[in-house]
Amino acid sequence: MRRFLKVARIAAFGGVYGKTLGPFGPGLNVVYGPNEAGKTTAASFVRGVLFGWDSETKTRNGYKPEQGDRSGRLLFSPRPAASADAPGSALPASSAADAAGSGVPIDLEISRTKGSGDPEAPAGGDVAEILGDIDRDTYETVFALNVDSLHSLANADNVAARFLTAGAGTQTSPAEALAFVNERIESFRSTAAKNDHSLVSLAEEEKRARAEVAEATQRADDARSAARRLDELDAERAGLAEQVAAESDRLARISSLKASVELLDRQIDQARDAASDAKVRVDSLQFSLDALSEKQRPFPFEGDLRIVLGELDEAESDLARSADRIDAARQAFAEATARDQYGSSKRPSEAPLKTSDALCAFAAAAIVALAGVGSGLISQPLPAAFAGAAVFGAVLAALVASRVLSTRTRSGASSPEGEGLDAARVRFQAAENEHERCLQEVRARLDGRGLSCAQGSLSYARELVLEAMRLEEDRARVRDSHDEACQALASNRAVLDSLASRRSELLTDAGFDASESAGDLEAALRACRNSHDAIADRLSRTSQERGFLEREVDAALADADADRAKVRHQQIRTRRAESETELVKLLVAKKMLEDALRVWGVASEPRLYREASRLMSLMTSGAWCTIRPTDRGDVAVCDAYGIERSGRKLSLGTRQQMYLALRIALLMCADDVGRSLPVLADDILVNFDDQRREGAARALAELARVRQVIVFTCHKEVVDSLVSADSSAIRVGL
Repeated sequence: MRRFLKVARIAAFGGVYGKTLGPFGPGLNVVYGPNEAGKTTAASFVRGVLFGWDSETKTRNGYKPEQGDRSGRLLFSPRPAASADAPGSALPASSAADAAGSGVPIDLEISRTKGSGDPEAPAGGDVAEILGDIDRDTYETVFALNVDSLHSLANADNVAARFLTAGAGTQTSPAEALAFVNERIESFRSTAAKNDHSLVSLAEEEKRARAEVAEATQRADDARSAARRLDELDAERAGLAEQVAAESDRLARISSLKASVELLDRQIDQARDAASDAKVRVDSLQFSLDALSEKQRPFPFEGDLRIVLGELDEAESDLARSADRIDAARQAFAEATARDQYGSSKRPSEAPLKTSDALCAFAAAAIVALAGVGSGLISQPLPAAFAGAAVFGAVLAALVASRVLSTRTRSGASSPEGEGLDAARVRFQAAENEHERCLQEVRARLDGRGLSCAQGSLSYARELVLEAMRLEEDRARVRDSHDEACQALASNRAVLDSLASRRSELLTDAGFDASESAGDLEAALRACRNSHDAIADRLSRTSQERGFLEREVDAALADADADRAKVRHQQIRTRRAESETELVKLLVAKKMLEDALRVWGVASEPRLYREASRLMSLMTSGAWCTIRPTDRGDVAVCDAYGIERSGRKLSLGTRQQMYLALRIALLMCADDVGRSLPVLADDILVNFDDQRREGAARALAELARVRQVIVFTCHKEVVDSLVSADSSAIRVGL
């Protein structure tokens, strides 16, 4: 279904608050206003609601309001059948006026608040029906026209391909798909680390994996040689072991002490960090507790809030009972009225009141009473709704009673039914008075509890009481968290002191100073080793050699690098085969996409440039009559004599006319792409002379036959040109 933007409601955007733009029509619309009236702001607002708010930078205005957040909504209506079912046909002036008026209903609403999420459509329909396959970049390139955007059209062929193939029925246009495939193919030849599927990278990885397999095999051979040497060293060190036993024992003690000190140092660092974190949490909770302590209740009452809540329940019950008594009295009064009317009809001498009249009066009283209840339920709390119904019923009952009494007066006779009517009226009036007294009493009770700001509303008073109770709960919760944090801080400090004490004891018991560090203990170990005599030195060298060889053998026994290297090598070969298979598929896909785009170029591209050439000739009165693409991906224009010029060599106005013609041709050739999106033109005709402005206005009027066009301008002559080109144009003031 084709739709058009009917109304734009700006809640807060830039310097605009609470402004409604529209109603717009489905064709050509002209928004006219002076400088700083908000034309560019309105165009940016429509784009922001559709695609998200712009971010604020040094060179770009994000239109953030001084008060509140950016918010607003766009209201869309179905495009009239004359233009929706027959694209390309002109919309009659009467149909355009009806569409802009109240005759066309609004069936889709897109709203946006702050910067969160995608637009939502709470009414019927879906945002996708408006956006279609158009993304933000495409919209800003083709749909959002301004003086700056008409200076150029970068990669015109690619833009045209993306736009004209956007309606192919796929999520991605063929041109975009081809660009993705080409990028993917290049990634298989890249050496970047992020492309783990690159064939170049996989070849290098496979080469390194083969080297790792060879290295692991060599380490296994070395380990077997070391194992044979270990057997020889065991015989040598047997005779020297007893002589160095004491020194070895001392070395063992210092090594153990060093490991213990290092462990305690790590634990002390952890305990110190935990204490610091606990201190930060205590300070944060103390700040929150102070802030909650300074926050006051929403009404001046310092007692137990549960008592006030109970009183509100009691007041609601009293009002409900009072409303029930009014209903009973009203029912009795209506029945007495009906009986009196019936009795009067039985007396021949009296002016008869027809039974149908009495029943109609009674039915009217009941309908009015129900209307009172309904209106009260919608706009007031429940007791107020019953009170409103009672007042409506009482007024109508009084009118009925007046008619009954007047009939009885004319007859000059009284009856038992009349006496019953009077008694019912008295009871009804008494019930009303009692209900009014109950309402006043409830208001006084609320005022006495400091709830005068509720103005007698029990629901509002209940909200205030519940808010105060939540405040008390928040204070208690933060206070408990603060106490727990203080306990945790004390516990962490106690652990820190205990660890420091244990470290000092270990060092002093081993004969070291309590301030010794792990580095000092390492120095002691080196000194102990250097004190060996010749025999100890020989044993040390033998032991070191044996230890080295033993570690090498153990490492070789535990080393699974060879197996891992073989597995990794096989995995890389598998990945390389998969990458080669995927590359073949991508190359086939590239060929298919190129063929499809070549077929599209033959069928669609000539039409695009023919249409653009016609529009350029229309705007320039035949001075420039042909637009065609260049080998550089740009476009050029030819005059009536075949002289070609690129866009860079044209005057500012002519260059803007060329790119405007190309964009209008894009929008007209693919009228089903983004069919419900409005084309926004922000003062794009200011650099055109009078004659070319008229031609451009006619081109925009042609575009307005198939799409909604909204032109923003502060120039009266632009408005006159557009209205002259399209008499059905809708003019909207700012």
